[in-house]
Amino acid sequence: MSRLAEEKYNRLTSHLIRSCVTPDILKRVTTLIVEKAVLEPTSCPMYAQLCYDIHNKLPKLPPKTMVSGEITFKKVLLNTMQKVFEGTYELSEEIRKMNAPDQKEERIDKERLLKLRNLGNLRFVGELFLKQMIPEKIVHHIVQELLGADKKMCPPDDDLEALSLSQDYRQQA
Repeated sequence: MSRLAEEKYNRLTSHLIRSCVTPDILKRVTTLIVEKAVLEPTSCPMYAQLCYDIHNKLPKLPPKTMVSGEITFKKVLLNTMQKVFEGTYELSEEIRKMNAPDQKEERIDKERLLKLRNLGNLRFVGELFLKQMIPEKIVHHIVQELLGADKKMCPPDDDLEALSLSQDYRQQA
């Protein structure tokens, strides 16, 4: 990274950390980072580094209630990632219901978006895993989801492609 790029990165990181003063702002910032990473898979290493740096520099926020515990960037990140994965499943269900001939173009567009989101999700998960921001048990759960519940059925091609991507990260760790 060039010195100018590094200075900009450090300023951006400091600005983001200073702005995350409430749990709601932290959630919005985290959601923005995750969405950008998922839709820009080639930038996932940078977004994972950003998450790692924010996690290490952001102080814990006080709990919203006495029962909830301290709010950390890592907790918010994991919750956000879970919502992104759930949203992907919802989009997949929506696509399955699009059978009318006049929905063909829209279905193709949504299938492309779904594939991009799936690969972006997994690329980002892999990068976060390498930074030890996501526990191995979550990665194992994702792999099991991609393989499917029925061991006699071959998973869809997109899931196998995503699985091979996640295995590449596992071997790097």
